[in-house]
Amino acid sequence: MTSATKIRHDAVLAASLLFTIALLFRAPDFARNAAYIKDPLFQAAGFASLANILVGLVVAWTGFIRRYRWAWLVMLIIVCVWAFPVLVLPIFHGKIAVTFVEWLSEAWQWPGSARVYGENIVLVSIMVLALLLPVKSFFWKSKESD
Repeated sequence: MTSATKIRHDAVLAASLLFTIALLFRAPDFARNAAYIKDPLFQAAGFASLANILVGLVVAWTGFIRRYRWAWLVMLIIVCVWAFPVLVLPIFHGKIAVTFVEWLSEAWQWPGSARVYGENIVLVSIMVLALLLPVKSFFWKSKESD
């Protein structure tokens, strides 16, 4: 195995680890939503999110680690169709009444929605990084055979 191949494999492993961290970070919140019996919408959203997390973990540690292109595309769909709309889009539904610096200060100092939204932005950014990091391994084959 050449050093270029080893670096590509390491990038895929690093991306799988990043996906695992990002996907599992919000799993307890979604599990609480799934257990919330009073509101069936929260419950359904919680179960759907847990299902997406489980699919993401299975794909990241089976097909993604083996560098199957379909696995990269599945992770792209999870990031673009589930993670971004669920974790980041709710930030933009309300009227923004504070500046970015005020929001960042509040998120840093106090628990609450500002911190949750900040964490969600970081999580989706980690997932995007995990998609971009191993692109070369998935779509450009080396001249040597593996």
